[in-house]
Amino acid sequence: MICSISNTAYGQKVSAIVADEESRTPITDVFVFYDNSSTGAITDANGKFELTATDFQNAALVFSHLNYELKTILIEDRQSIPDTIFLTATSAILAEAVVVEKSKPRVRKRWLRRFTEEFLGEDYEEDLIKIVNPEVLLFAEEKNTLTAQSKEPLIIENKFLGYQIQFFLESFESYNYGDLLYQGKVFFEKIEGSKKEMARFKRNRFKTYQQTSRSFFANLVQQKIEEGAYEIGFSIFNNNKEFINYEPASIDSLIVSELDDGNYEISINQILTVTNRQLKIGQARQKVAGTTMGIGDFKQTTNNSPRSYFWSKYGRIVVNEYGTILNAKEVEEAGYWANFRVANLLPLDYKIKTSRKRSLQ
Repeated sequence: MICSISNTAYGQKVSAIVADEESRTPITDVFVFYDNSSTGAITDANGKFELTATDFQNAALVFSHLNYELKTILIEDRQSIPDTIFLTATSAILAEAVVVEKSKPRVRKRWLRRFTEEFLGEDYEEDLIKIVNPEVLLFAEEKNTLTAQSKEPLIIENKFLGYQIQFFLESFESYNYGDLLYQGKVFFEKIEGSKKEMARFKRNRFKTYQQTSRSFFANLVQQKIEEGAYEIGFSIFNNNKEFINYEPASIDSLIVSELDDGNYEISINQILTVTNRQLKIGQARQKVAGTTMGIGDFKQTTNNSPRSYFWSKYGRIVVNEYGTILNAKEVEEAGYWANFRVANLLPLDYKIKTSRKRSLQ
């Protein structure tokens, strides 16, 4: 059996029933959403939900309820999820906070400040972006590593981009030597405002998008990169985790293949090194650690333009036409773009109008 798919005047819909794994009874008030999107719904009294079918390949459908474990279903085919999804009642209790959190509030305050700066990003605007419910965080520090857990979804209010974000934190590990590992599921809800505020949100989203890797990859696969906008090349890194042996290359030398599903594969056998010539950054932004592994300080070009690095265990980066990396678990990232954290997040369904210059050969 598969979920119900219906074509209506409003477009294709996906619906299913959410039920308790043991009792098989429907569960009401389950929050169902596509990960990293602004599309979600709540199950009704019969445990049923209905969502607009996503056009993203390999999307993740997330099920959240306070009394049940978070569940994720990967949708390889948008019509292939079960007609009933079963959730497991929460049995495990989060690890208790270290006693020092209660006995030494100043220590917790220091941990929270460190978490906030690393989670949101080093240069986020405190007046506009904040974690609304920091009290749900539990911290522990051991062997030079700060870890964090969350009893409930973190609520991030972003009045710069105009989103309220629910971040379902699954793991957070911050190492004293610079490495940072974190992951979770994310839902975006647009903040409503005056006409002037909405126009400002729109400008800020577009400006942020232009500074991200999504913009670069979208323009790359659509062959719309303006001359001189980016410099690319390839690097390796040595045992000291320093990027060395940078070899410049032309944009046209990148092998980009259009896949059967309309996505694109970019072949890379070394570390793809991208310098954004359209931006300048201050000296304070030059020391940035990657989000997946320690890479030391990244080096700037002489005109102080930001540089970013990508490498893949399978020698490829797969993106859609909007520049979203679809095989993120295979790709490591460091440098300027790796410093774009939660404060700079845009949903995967954020799109700008694009027109392809020419088809790929």
